Amino acid sequence: KLEKRSGDFVQALMEPSVLTKNDNIYTDSSYSLYLNGITYYENIINHENKEGPSMFMIRDSYLSPVISFLMPMCSSIEAIWSLEDIGELNIENYVKEKQFDYIIVEVYPYNINNDAFNFFKEETLISGNK
Repeated sequence: KLEKRSGDFVQALMEPSVLTKNDNIYTDSSYSLYLNGITYYENIINHENKEGPSMFMIRDSYLSPVISFLMPMCSSIEAIWSLEDIGELNIENYVKEKQFDYIIVEVYPYNINNDAFNFFKEETLISGNK
């Protein structure tokens, strides 16, 4: 489901109802406070900083707060969840086509395994060299 949000930092990037939905906020994960948890794909555009860098992030659930707090400095951030089956998106071609200023790969240390890196698996030629 595509969700469009706009507004200031809280309106666009946070879900404050997470703090009030239960009696004890300390028993739930606070990660869903930012970007409404995790989704397969996020495309966030900062209309107030059109000259800022563009970023592409291959991420797991722990990067939601980081994305939120980096966003004011960027023109755009696109993020994809690394543990999701990404057969629909060819990351290699997508990165080449979009020409991002920065690419960040973030994986929780205990999730570092082959499943977390479902991209750039094939050997490619770069400038005629292997």
